Amino acid sequence: MAHHYIYEPLETPTTLRLLTATEGIWARGDGVPDFELDHYEAALMRSNYTALSYVWGSSVRTHTIRLNGKIFHITANLWHFLSGLEPTAEGRLWWIDAICINQEDPDEKSEQVHGMRDIYENSSRVFASLIPEPDTDAKHVIDSINMAADVMQKERSKYPDGKVTQNVVAPMPHANDGPLWRDYRKFTNHGYWSRAWIVQEATTARLTTIQYGRHCTTVEDVYLFYEALNHISRTNADYSHLGQTHSGKAARLFSIRNKRKQSTAHRLLDILLEFKDLSSSDARDLVFAAMSLVGQDIDGGMRPDYRRSFAETLKDFATQFLRGSSRPLDLLGFCGTRTYKLELPSGWPSWVPIWTGASTNPHLPTSPNNYFQKLSRQPQGDGVPIYAAWPEDIPGLQVEKASRDQYIRINGNTLSVRGFVVAEIETMGMCLGDVSSEEREALQRDYSSRAVFTVLRNWVPKDLEAAYPFTGETQWDAFLTTIVADMTIANDYGAQRGGKAALQLPLDASVNGDNVWSENVGRVLVPLNLHRFAVTSRGHFALVVHQAEIGDMIVALAGGEVFYILRWKEEINAFWLVGECYLHGFMDGQAREYVMERPDALRWFHMK
Repeated sequence: MAHHYIYEPLETPTTLRLLTATEGIWARGDGVPDFELDHYEAALMRSNYTALSYVWGSSVRTHTIRLNGKIFHITANLWHFLSGLEPTAEGRLWWIDAICINQEDPDEKSEQVHGMRDIYENSSRVFASLIPEPDTDAKHVIDSINMAADVMQKERSKYPDGKVTQNVVAPMPHANDGPLWRDYRKFTNHGYWSRAWIVQEATTARLTTIQYGRHCTTVEDVYLFYEALNHISRTNADYSHLGQTHSGKAARLFSIRNKRKQSTAHRLLDILLEFKDLSSSDARDLVFAAMSLVGQDIDGGMRPDYRRSFAETLKDFATQFLRGSSRPLDLLGFCGTRTYKLELPSGWPSWVPIWTGASTNPHLPTSPNNYFQKLSRQPQGDGVPIYAAWPEDIPGLQVEKASRDQYIRINGNTLSVRGFVVAEIETMGMCLGDVSSEEREALQRDYSSRAVFTVLRNWVPKDLEAAYPFTGETQWDAFLTTIVADMTIANDYGAQRGGKAALQLPLDASVNGDNVWSENVGRVLVPLNLHRFAVTSRGHFALVVHQAEIGDMIVALAGGEVFYILRWKEEINAFWLVGECYLHGFMDGQAREYVMERPDALRWFHMK
């Protein structure tokens, strides 16, 4: 009778298991390979093992190996790798999560996942195993990547300032080599690049080798090829049809890798937003994987706990972020009314973001989202916020000097934040979702379609030459600044104030300026799609999220860099968080006058 392998408990939190191919891996002749699985102290094994990175695929365990002479079942994808180990691999130590972590023990799994970053960083290398699709010329793809990466590396050595010359064209596949580019797309869209843990596995290790079929490259060489392709697609007409469309899912890895280098407090939210389209056999891993990368951004951190449900994990993260982040209210930009693919418990708090599934939730620039395509990836400068809506010198509540619980409290599903009401939404324009179906279909074909102009004309104030009372500029200038949230592009990953300078249009564009708007459609398309132009009860111009309604409150919350839209709901006896708001002329603390009007202006807002 065959005996099945039973895990021995790990002795300490820093103990790990490592797998070794035995001397006679196939010696029994029954098609079941033999491996040894032993315990090691992590500190003593630094750089002495290889960590495997692969796509789990189906969770059904269809194949068999032996661990210490006992039967152990594995998935088909893991079998594909282990069954292909060459004799030279005998004696090498491997760390493979599906084997080295007892997946049936939630306590051990939580402890090991908490230390996953160290496991990968302390390995000698990460070995990624990718299975090509049938009829893919894997050799041609990998050879092309390696040759182009070699030239890019020489360019970097020659030009430390980042300059790239046309030398990179020579090793690139011909622009019209259809079969090669088809196979390259298969490689960059491989399911491997969509895994939640790939970001950690491929960006924390010293070296990540990628085996595609029987041919090898490195993550760094794939990145260099990606850079070379993007460069020549912008500078060489023959390659203009390629560019990022051929970078596939792999491009997300490089985007997240760049964000990891940022030193800003909100980068964890930025990375989580990128993670929402990644895949994982366990949805909780989307949060745990991101936390393992940059969890130090939150005081006290957050340890993985596989005894908690996915919904509980999301609430745990939101609570910990609000209590431990240096910029707690950044979280609220990722909340509010959204469209989900995920079914959630009834009564889900509006202040707890969902980090999976499709979302139509817009974010103003304090939330590091792709606001104007590649805008708002980080604040301007080195961690300096773009906006500062909350006044610094409010009597009774100076946030910098106050303890956190003096202005933010969490009790079950209720988030309470101190603040004050600025105004209510009195009138509001349309967004692209309001135009006719014919116009929306046209927009899919041409971003300069009539749908854009329909919305813009609906937004334009009536008395354009009159003064905007809060800044003294004309209403036309105030309008132009408002619809781009007083922001312009600083670089590929950042933003800076001064949107009006990037959107200076003649007054007649408000009536008959289709050509002018067409030239600026890239600046206004995202606001049109996800926001509405609004005027408040006090006459402010505002850019509000598209789910806002007339009568919603615009409030300043303690420490918030933007304003927030809240809606009172009798059925929950609390406020519902709708989203963020840009209020023109008040993004640098000017709302202080409203809290000074009366002693009771400062109050608690209870959100569910």
